[in-house]
Amino acid sequence: MSYPVTNKFIRTLALLNALKTFIAALKWDDNATTLFENVQIYPTTDLMQAIDDTRAFDSRLCFIVPVSDHYETIQEGREFSIKCERDFILLVSDQDFVNIKDCLEEQLTGQNLGFDPRLIRLRPAEGEPMKVIKAGDARGRQVWSFNWRADAGQRRFSIP
Repeated sequence: MSYPVTNKFIRTLALLNALKTFIAALKWDDNATTLFENVQIYPTTDLMQAIDDTRAFDSRLCFIVPVSDHYETIQEGREFSIKCERDFILLVSDQDFVNIKDCLEEQLTGQNLGFDPRLIRLRPAEGEPMKVIKAGDARGRQVWSFNWRADAGQRRFSIP
């Protein structure tokens, strides 16, 4: 995959804030109701807290957690380039989480979040259901854990 050369990577926080704004504005198919009532960003160190917090809300929610960056270095003679991709998890919860995650997937896949359209191409990587249960809470909460990846730019350098 060829990335445009930007000589800088899109900053993680800029990507996450743009993602949060985009997801918070998503609508159901009827285009009248927002898809999520609660959209939050959690630091990677708080992944377990984010999972636990899904139980604290009755509303449709989406928690965004950055999880990793991937870099690919290509060298050609005295020139080399580094491509960057950023991964994040979307924790999606609702009573009907299958429909909500499908609607999210349809509207988010391929988006650029207002960045250079050649830079950010959001794409799902994998997803799986989980049930979040705490001691004494037989009901628990159904959550869809959705892994996503975004292109974050390419830098080029010359070796003197």
